Amino acid sequence: MNEHYQELTRQYFDRCISDEGLNELRDWMDQNPEHEREFRETIKVLEEGRNWFKTFGDKEKVWSKIESGLKCSEDTEIKTARKGLKVFYYAAASIAVILTGLHFSKNPFKTSEKPPREYVYFHNGAGRRSKLVLPDSSILHLNSESSVRFSKSFKEDIREIELSGEAYFEVVHNQEKPFIVSSGAIKTTVLGTSFNIKAFPDDRKVAVTVASGKVGVSMASTGGQKFLQFLLPGQQLDINTITGDYSFNTINTTNATAWKNSKLVLENQSLDEIATTLSRWYNIKTVLADPENTHSKYTAKFDNMPLREVMDILVQLTGCSYTIQANRLIINNKNCK
Repeated sequence: MNEHYQELTRQYFDRCISDEGLNELRDWMDQNPEHEREFRETIKVLEEGRNWFKTFGDKEKVWSKIESGLKCSEDTEIKTARKGLKVFYYAAASIAVILTGLHFSKNPFKTSEKPPREYVYFHNGAGRRSKLVLPDSSILHLNSESSVRFSKSFKEDIREIELSGEAYFEVVHNQEKPFIVSSGAIKTTVLGTSFNIKAFPDDRKVAVTVASGKVGVSMASTGGQKFLQFLLPGQQLDINTITGDYSFNTINTTNATAWKNSKLVLENQSLDEIATTLSRWYNIKTVLADPENTHSKYTAKFDNMPLREVMDILVQLTGCSYTIQANRLIINNKNCK
């Protein structure tokens, strides 16, 4: 689906589409069954699980209803700006859950719902990675310094998870109950797939990577929830959570998801990015002696190796030196390659 028909679909979803736009969208759908499928999937993403468009099978009835009631005023301005995105996190009253290998800390999610829902909340501290079985039998691999939260009615209701950090999902297909991952303003709607989301708040970016199946990604913007992109296996969407800009890439998903198998992959990372990764991975505070000298990029892979062995290899790769004092890793990067 090109951007023009994506925009018409968004206007339709927002109940703010002109007669001309509605006729154009209908003609486009009638041209090819594939167009209708793309329209359905885009609506599914924008619905974010509300599933109010289930009656689409009776097309004439639906179009008649739309034409009579879902029209814009002539001076309505449709805004599609990518910039000005504000990151937000829902939250709150989480219930204590005992699970082997998981530790709990300050809940990063907030909520103002009344009455409050009951939530299940999991958190991994630095240096910990866990595998969870969700109530619907989907599998969730949670990376270090990462948290997830979902309603206790997850299995019976809409399957929606809030993520802060990084997680890999293997989702059980259920056409009637969409699986949605909220990462601040970014929503990923699953159409039957396995995928990875990296959304650490401090990174100020979100990366969605698909290993199998298909997902749709949308984000909150000044014009409402905006559909961004469908992703297929081997594809990744990188979103800047400050500006709202995003880029689409084809990547090696094996590297992007290697962390769930205890493999540390540093792919084209600067020294400050490497320092952040090592801090999360080994639960150690990492300090760069020269914070300004971080422009060079490095790539390396480590298979479940201790920190000192990793650093010995990085010394050869970068030309840096290091010391470990108590729980501090100090990297002397003044003369790095």
